[in-house]
Amino acid sequence: MTKENIKKNNKKNKGLIITNIILVIIILVVALLIYIAIDEDIIIFNKDNYEKVNINKVVNNNTNKEKTITDSNTILELKNKVNYLNATKIYLDHIIPNLYKEEKITYIREEDKLNIVLESLKNDYTDITIPQSEIEKSLGLYYVDSIIKDNKQISIDKVKERYNELFGSNINNFYNIEGCPTFLYDSINNLYYEVSKCTKGETINKEYRYDIKYTMDNNLAYVYVSIGTAFESDINNNDIDKKLNIYKGYTKAIYKEEVTIDDVKNFKIDKDNYKEFDIYKYKFFKDTSSNNYYFISVEKIK
Repeated sequence: MTKENIKKNNKKNKGLIITNIILVIIILVVALLIYIAIDEDIIIFNKDNYEKVNINKVVNNNTNKEKTITDSNTILELKNKVNYLNATKIYLDHIIPNLYKEEKITYIREEDKLNIVLESLKNDYTDITIPQSEIEKSLGLYYVDSIIKDNKQISIDKVKERYNELFGSNINNFYNIEGCPTFLYDSINNLYYEVSKCTKGETINKEYRYDIKYTMDNNLAYVYVSIGTAFESDINNNDIDKKLNIYKGYTKAIYKEEVTIDDVKNFKIDKDNYKEFDIYKYKFFKDTSSNNYYFISVEKIK
């Protein structure tokens, strides 16, 4: 090979090397831009996991510098969310309060979520309009016998809407909810039926709540709530002199001992006494795409 050919080959090789270097730089720059776009949520590859990842990102990056929320609409929304989470069962303990025994809740079973939603929609129930024969086709004779004309129904659309509004996800399992009341899911007519009434017992659980403050840190919102409980006799109980206790929360710590039924009915937690009761902190995540607050956790802080 002549010197002239060698020089030509060297120039050719140098050109290829430079071209490859430029290509590598372009690839690295494109990869970096894609990474930044994903990190800043400009590009979303997995929409199913986006919400969970986005929540974790905000939770991990919060500044711990909470600011008081002053917007009345935001306060009302958060107040309603806390009410939904504490939706009561007829004459029985609450759902979330039953979980409060753990003092911190970061996970709620899907069945419990659905139960909370169904309980929170009490004002949206309507009389059952589906003919018994149609219900029988969907549920079978065993369940139809428990459905009476005084029971109620609610559409799956309203249940899905409230479920997503509160938990930021879709219902994966359409359970029949046991307990009191019982909810049956009619997959043909897309309804839930409330199909049992609870028998009044000697006592019912009474809850007192006082919202202390509403705060915000980045996309995290917090509701601080003071909670007390008492046991109120059945309204048909003639033993009006029976003495009852008011408790400092869901524990056995007594705030007032041996009070009357009227005392229990008229008692409330307010700005003057809330510090004497258990205090819980609710955490919500604000999804900027929907401008909705999703429940994350609740924990006892005092």
